[in-house]
Amino acid sequence: MGKIIARQKLASEPNMTRTTEITDIEILKSRIRQLEQQVEKNKDFKRELIGNQERFFKLIDTIPYGVIETGDEGFVTYCNRACRTLTGYDEPEIIGKPLWELIVEKDACGLSPKALKKITEGQLRNRPYRCQILTKSKSVVDVEIAWEYSRNKHGDVVGFTGVVTDISERIKAESELKQSELRYRSLFEKAGDAIYLIEAEGSDQGRILDANQAAAQMHGYCIDELKNLNIRDLKNHQTKNEMQQYIQYAKKNDWISQQIRHRKKDGTLFPISLSATEVCFGGKKVVLGIDRDMSHQENIKEKLHEQVCFLQTVIDTIPQPIFYKDTKGNYLGCNQAFERLIGLKKEKLISSTVCDIEPEQLAHVIARADHVLFEKQEPLVYEGRIRFEDQKPRDVIINKAVFFRKPGAIGGLVGGIIDITELKRVEHEKDLLATAIEQTPEMVIMTDLNHEIHYVNHAFERISGFSRKEVIGKTPAILKSGRHSKEFYHNLWLTLKEKNIWTGRLVNVRKNGERFIVEATIVPVQGKDGEVTNYLAVERDISEEIVREQQLRQVQKMEAIGTLAGGIAHDFNNILSAIMGFTEIALHDLPPSEKPNSYLKKVLTASERAKGLVKQILAFSRSSEQEARPVEVGFIIKEALKLLQATLPSTIAIKSYIETSAAVMADPSQIHQVIMNLCTNAAYAMRGKGGVLTIVLLQSKIDDIVQRRHSDLDKGDYLQLSVSDTGCGMPARVLNRAFDPFFTTKKQGEGTGMGLSVVHGIVRGCGGSIHAESAVLHGSRIEIMLPMIEKKQNGQHESEESLNLGNERILFVDDEPFQVELATEMLQRLGYQVTALNNSHKALDMFAKQPDSYDMIITDMTMPGLTGDELARRAMEVRQDLPVIVCTGYSSRINEHIARSIGIAGIAYKPLVMKDLAKIIRQALDKMKSLASA
Repeated sequence: MGKIIARQKLASEPNMTRTTEITDIEILKSRIRQLEQQVEKNKDFKRELIGNQERFFKLIDTIPYGVIETGDEGFVTYCNRACRTLTGYDEPEIIGKPLWELIVEKDACGLSPKALKKITEGQLRNRPYRCQILTKSKSVVDVEIAWEYSRNKHGDVVGFTGVVTDISERIKAESELKQSELRYRSLFEKAGDAIYLIEAEGSDQGRILDANQAAAQMHGYCIDELKNLNIRDLKNHQTKNEMQQYIQYAKKNDWISQQIRHRKKDGTLFPISLSATEVCFGGKKVVLGIDRDMSHQENIKEKLHEQVCFLQTVIDTIPQPIFYKDTKGNYLGCNQAFERLIGLKKEKLISSTVCDIEPEQLAHVIARADHVLFEKQEPLVYEGRIRFEDQKPRDVIINKAVFFRKPGAIGGLVGGIIDITELKRVEHEKDLLATAIEQTPEMVIMTDLNHEIHYVNHAFERISGFSRKEVIGKTPAILKSGRHSKEFYHNLWLTLKEKNIWTGRLVNVRKNGERFIVEATIVPVQGKDGEVTNYLAVERDISEEIVREQQLRQVQKMEAIGTLAGGIAHDFNNILSAIMGFTEIALHDLPPSEKPNSYLKKVLTASERAKGLVKQILAFSRSSEQEARPVEVGFIIKEALKLLQATLPSTIAIKSYIETSAAVMADPSQIHQVIMNLCTNAAYAMRGKGGVLTIVLLQSKIDDIVQRRHSDLDKGDYLQLSVSDTGCGMPARVLNRAFDPFFTTKKQGEGTGMGLSVVHGIVRGCGGSIHAESAVLHGSRIEIMLPMIEKKQNGQHESEESLNLGNERILFVDDEPFQVELATEMLQRLGYQVTALNNSHKALDMFAKQPDSYDMIITDMTMPGLTGDELARRAMEVRQDLPVIVCTGYSSRINEHIARSIGIAGIAYKPLVMKDLAKIIRQALDKMKSLASA
């Protein structure tokens, strides 16, 4: 441009010189250089301006308030970070967006296109506006926008810059404050208690600044009248100084409370509960007072006091001790009976605990019970033992229950004590009596006057088989067996109606139809007036006793006969010994071809039968020592039945049920004899019409039913052998004598009567028992119980051996001369050197003088003066290694066990047979020699 001007000047001055032209060019160059420098400065300024602008926008981005710029059309040209966060838009999304799309109430803040036009024309005033922004997520935010116009250098409005503040929390707080003020004002106005605001300072101290309607009504004033009063005017004779002290105290403490009296407008005094504190109101500190009218509560308190006094009087009149405690166990009160119980007045009892008045152990029990009560909160009743004022221990029942001061809040417990010492004593006696009646083995029956049963004890149920439910309400006729006549019962009840005690025997019937005999005592029970109220019957079941009596008579009879049989057997054995011994010697001396030899054999055979008869007698009397060993009874039954089947007629069928292979300890020949005797007797009973012979063998245990039939047996395992028939049976009189020796119903020549008696003796000898049942025309049944052994053992039969000979020196002693002669002959034939005497004292003296002259002593058991066992003792005192053999046919003083305890080497049973005598002598001598050599 400078160049154009220069040219113009040059054109306008054509006459200028060349020098002037050069100077102008230099000036122009200088100006150009200045312009270039200015351009450089402008660039630097621009760069600085851009840097400042960037720093400005960074600063704007860090402030917590939103900043937004628009053009004059209202489109957004800039938005800082806080504003973007508030609206939810990113920078690209919000730049160029019309501002009125972000504003909910556009006209209110003057940001609509129409309003913007008025703003640019200067018609609207610039001021902060409250409005709501619609965010990108369509939520609404309360904001306040303060904005300024943006103008160009000519003063025209080209846009505006606004500062956006989120006022959501402020609006919420303002709303809550407003609601709070409304709420508290409503509370102030509608409160049931009187509320005042009182001047706390200055000359007007105590003046009522404000009061609610309740305060006006409580004192009989209107609100405006109260506002003209000093709080001192409402109090009863309160001085100004007292009022000042009260206000100062209220200012120093959060709250103060007191019970005072106020005066109404009409001068009436009434009680109030006053609470006061210092508060800030209207920018200054005042006293807030709250009064509650206590007139109603005071009336209630007076009535409550009257009720408490009344209840205490009522409780004191109760004879049982009553007390009450708090939850910590402290006594709150009691009645006079409890005072007497513990020996303390109520005033001293209150606030004490059970530990202060009871021994430690008892106190611990009571405290534990209280703890359980508070835990479960259910009434608690338990028995205890405490000492009353007389220091005597008493049984008591303690009742306790919790009480509540308000729902859900336990106030403590209340308890009562009932002295049950006398009641418990009576109950104890009653229980003792009831227990005794229940446990007594006799039946006890109680009936009323109509003979209806009211009570039976346990023994009645056990014996009769009827339960209590089955007989209560019925009469004793339920037990009638039909065995007594009407006259019998008439005399019984006649005795009772005359108030006399009846005693006698009754035949009753059990529930299962079985009859039983009782020994009864029936007593008419009389009341205090002497009138009969009930009948009491005590009945003792004597069925088993009667059976035992019969069995005892049978046993006594058997023992008496056994004793007689034993004595006979002793003498008979001695006679048989002579017969058999001399016959045996004679047989050895005679040639076998001689005719007398056959006669002597017949004599010996007859003697053997006689010996067997003696064994039966001794078995019956349980006096003989048999060879007992384990015997399988089932096997012997089968062997016996083989013999019977060949001899019994075809009209008699035999049935056997052998259900066990168990064994008993017995002599096999005796068990065989028992079976044969029982079976032949059963067959004899069916000899006319025939029938069925049944043999049953099984294992059994002794229970109550079995023990009624076998009362002499102990509990344990037994073999039960029963033999029954379908024959003619036996009447009771015959059945009672069935086991008597020599008693028989058979015709002469058909039996000796020893069969069942021998069976009885064998069974008793094995430790068993026998029982017979029979009815005419209904057959008979014999039941035998034998003790079972645990393990069956097989015995071994010894083979027949030749005579055992010897040459030792033997001293033989027997009081019977022919026995001495017989023994001498037999022992010499066996090779022994014999010295025989018939005087036991003389024999002992001879042995004592020369004890080494004899190798053995054989002595009879039963001798006058000095018995065989005593002779053996004295001889062994002289020489301990001497073997002694005792001979006996029967003696109650000697058996295998006694012989071993004395030291006797063996027992030889009469009648003596040479073979048996030789065997026992040899065994004793050889055993002694083996001991000596060892």
